[in-house]
Amino acid sequence: MSTGGTIARARDVLSFRDFRQLVGVRLCTQFGDGLFQAVVLGSVVFSPTKHSTSVGVAKALAILVVPYSLVGPIAGVFIDRWPRKLILAVTPLARGALAFLAIAGTGAAVPFYLGALLVLSANRFLLTTATAVIPKLVPSQDLLTANSVSTVSGTLTRFVGVAVGGPLVDAFGNGPVIAATAVAWVLTSVFAVRIRADLSPEQAPTGRVSEHVARVVRELGDGARRLLHTPRALAPITSVTWNQFLNGIVFVVSLVVFRERFHSGVGSYSSLVIAGGIGVLVGLATVSTLEDRFSRRTVIAASFIFSGVPLIVVSGAINRYDILVVSFLLGLAYAWLKITADTMTQEAIPDRYRGRVFSIYDIAQNMSGVVAALIAIPLVTNRSIGGLVAGVGVLFLVWVPWILRWLQRSATIEVRFSSGSRADETPRSVVVGGEELPVEMERSWREERAGLRLLCFRLSLPDGSRIEVSRAEDGGPWKLDRELAS
Repeated sequence: MSTGGTIARARDVLSFRDFRQLVGVRLCTQFGDGLFQAVVLGSVVFSPTKHSTSVGVAKALAILVVPYSLVGPIAGVFIDRWPRKLILAVTPLARGALAFLAIAGTGAAVPFYLGALLVLSANRFLLTTATAVIPKLVPSQDLLTANSVSTVSGTLTRFVGVAVGGPLVDAFGNGPVIAATAVAWVLTSVFAVRIRADLSPEQAPTGRVSEHVARVVRELGDGARRLLHTPRALAPITSVTWNQFLNGIVFVVSLVVFRERFHSGVGSYSSLVIAGGIGVLVGLATVSTLEDRFSRRTVIAASFIFSGVPLIVVSGAINRYDILVVSFLLGLAYAWLKITADTMTQEAIPDRYRGRVFSIYDIAQNMSGVVAALIAIPLVTNRSIGGLVAGVGVLFLVWVPWILRWLQRSATIEVRFSSGSRADETPRSVVVGGEELPVEMERSWREERAGLRLLCFRLSLPDGSRIEVSRAEDGGPWKLDRELAS
């Protein structure tokens, strides 16, 4: 899609008044999130009274990430039952009040951690609700654009909040920044109240809440089993999780270097976020160009190369500018990996399982950062920083041949025919991720690749997607060559 087309579509969805109010909700709440994130990092990691930066990072990540990971999967149970407009209007006000529990920092440990956990847990309900109501505010053909506008604008605003909040915490302490956060969340409520559309679900759920929570837990188990039986989705999801684990170690190391070697404050964290955020934006802008020229396997492998090589290069003499450059490149590579992995997962998982699988995906990648911080504590204490950075770079690069082989193996597919598997018959079904799906043949042909004569089919699946498969004309396993848009 052209840039002009993207801007025109964004302008079209913003012409809907209620959607503009929802974007205002997203902008205000996520700007406040960025400010509050700076407060948490300033109190737990960069406080002058803290002696262990790595332990502080582990605590901070637990506060910032665990609520998202644990509350997220069950949030929908309550969002489908409670008045959604009320959630959007009241939750920000409650968050603004609870934020003041953190005003004294970790000097008042119980109020600080309780306030931070409640504020961030409530945020998951707010953002999930904001996403759930978008179909009520724009026509169905504009959903993709509306989701993009809402998500990207909110994410950018959170980056701005962190960038502004870090220096403010360094200069003025927690109090003024928390007050600014509360103001942002009051404005969030104002925008929510201005939404006129009926945001209620078309059909309210029946049954007890406990039954629905138990159902969610069972369905997460179903999603995990489906994922384990779908290598074409498991491989990219595992790659993102591994990437986030290694990025988590680099993140801890970066904060340790800024705090203990350069004696910087939470403003240094803002610098890391800005550098990484710019990298993500550049990655988002370039990933489609890469996918036009290279296979997805190659793009995923390239993302790990672009992550690992810079770490090895700077490990010998780390300075604050090296860290910012590396943060930019890690953000760039992550965008390449994440967009490609999400697309591969969406294509590989049947539609009725996607929500559950993506919930597992979300939990895995978020919790990997917490695990990384816990593992980084003894590593940072007992290893040289340069050696640790080089080691992480090597672990990025070691993944390259592994994932290339894994993705190549996962491209195999079983094609079934009406009676046996004779090559001159029409395929009736394929087995994808352990599930047999009926297919319709669009075309068949023979071609030669690398001196090998192949039999090829283009098949359409029940969900509208299309695939091309091939195997040697004289027999052998079928291979998934490419997945086409519906």
